[in-house]
Amino acid sequence: MKSRILKFKNPKEVVVDTNKSEEKYVLVEVNVRDRDVKLPIFLSVGEGARIVCVVIVSITGTGSVLLNSKQIHNAQEGYSDFLCKTVVKDGKFSYNGVIEITKKGNHSHAYQRNENLVIGEGGVVTSEPLLEIQAHEVFCTHGATISAPSEDELYYLMTRGLSFQKSEDLIVDGFLKSGIEKLTTNY
Repeated sequence: MKSRILKFKNPKEVVVDTNKSEEKYVLVEVNVRDRDVKLPIFLSVGEGARIVCVVIVSITGTGSVLLNSKQIHNAQEGYSDFLCKTVVKDGKFSYNGVIEITKKGNHSHAYQRNENLVIGEGGVVTSEPLLEIQAHEVFCTHGATISAPSEDELYYLMTRGLSFQKSEDLIVDGFLKSGIEKLTTNY
């Protein structure tokens, strides 16, 4: 199986198509400060093809990101895995994700997950994952989480001599690195 890694930094859109039995690993990085961004991501999975996509979003200040993703399986035995990890500090993040498996998409496997970490009290997150399945024999999952660093985590790190800010930064780094590790362990 032929493999490729694609990297995008602050793109206006991301479109990834695969041919039969092709593998693509995609990393998308979005950093927003005090501006509004709309980002469509479209993944088209061919027959027996594989796409693993990790999106890392960091929002600070009054910035906002509207991310719309679509994973379409229009051929059998395709595999897609989409993970969006977002850190929001005083900004706004909205995620709308769709997995579409057409009637031709039997035996497809599709995963979609949006994990959000809200820092401070000014961050706002909405997440709406959606499945549109027309085939009968598929495996699909989707989910979303929204959390903040726990007081216990921060307390533990601060008892080890770290400042509040260093403790928070360490939690954020670990949260985002787990997304990058998804690509490095799959590739």
